[in-house]
Amino acid sequence: MNKKIFALTMPKWGMTMTEGTVADWLFEEGDEVNVGSDLVEVETEKISAAVEAPAQGILKRIIVKKGSAKVASLIAVISEPSVNENDIDEFIATFESPDQEEISKTSKVDNIQFLDLNTHRIRVRTIGSGNDVLLIHGIGGDLGSWLFNQDFLANEFRVHAIDLPAHGESTLSLSEGSIEELGDSVAKCMKQLSSEPFHLVGHTLGGSVVMEIVKKFSDLVTSASLVNPVGFTKEVNREFLELFLSASKRKEMKEALTKLFYLSENLSRAMVENSLRHNRLEGVISQLKLIVDKNFPDYKQAIDWLPLLNSSSIPVQIIWGSHDQIIPFDSNIFPENVLLKEIENAGHMVHMENPTKFNQILKEYLKSY
Repeated sequence: MNKKIFALTMPKWGMTMTEGTVADWLFEEGDEVNVGSDLVEVETEKISAAVEAPAQGILKRIIVKKGSAKVASLIAVISEPSVNENDIDEFIATFESPDQEEISKTSKVDNIQFLDLNTHRIRVRTIGSGNDVLLIHGIGGDLGSWLFNQDFLANEFRVHAIDLPAHGESTLSLSEGSIEELGDSVAKCMKQLSSEPFHLVGHTLGGSVVMEIVKKFSDLVTSASLVNPVGFTKEVNREFLELFLSASKRKEMKEALTKLFYLSENLSRAMVENSLRHNRLEGVISQLKLIVDKNFPDYKQAIDWLPLLNSSSIPVQIIWGSHDQIIPFDSNIFPENVLLKEIENAGHMVHMENPTKFNQILKEYLKSY
């Protein structure tokens, strides 16, 4: 087939993803597009994200104008201006759609396990091979928070993502919700998962968990990457925490979760529904309030990790979304031995809003150790 014609297919973000929803086209048929242009908004169960144009040319045909489409199926065609409509018709007619049954089977064969830690039962997803990387989400999240990151990193590393206690499908078994309790539980998981040290990556409260492990179990850690982390300023967005913990309706949960993103349109309907559904489960809110009361008393951050940054020999980098509405960022407070990476046009969920830039920064850092 003519190499001047390029297929745009529904991306596969994460092993469990079998389809996405085309929400909005940012270009029209006949428009000229460049490589990397944000072409179409696709919605998944976690987030709405833009799919970039794979080639420069003319957006000749939009196959799926709106609605759901299977992973790897054709949703649009781009070509050089000289390609005629007959060539486009032939390209579409002969495009080899993937075997959806095989994709579905592959997606379901996800390396999920549950680790029994006496007091907690922790869900873990593990993929890839190589040096161990552990991804730790923040309050109210789960291992699916790393939808756009885990599979990318698994090309070169053995990557684990966990549900902290009281999150996702892990047990509602916290006794006090302190960072010590969370850190101890994660360290026990690490010891079961591998005999080798880990690269730790923690988002927001997960960043504070990482620092707790660096403090108590430094022999388990190769490097630490903190993403919009808790523990380096007193401030935290009180309104977000109050809204998130009290939301009983979709509108209230949406209002809370919108604060996590630089662009409100990046928040998907499914993320709102899933968060609301999880928080409605018996016992969830009381467990989350334990965490908030311990780590954010009077809605102030209880822990200061700056002294540990100055004394620890573990290499640390901090990645921050420049428009974080949840935790303020001041680059001047960090010691020179900490690598700071600020990503523009992203908020608190920087790893979801700008996964391309985030993944590049994280992968480069992990490969340096």
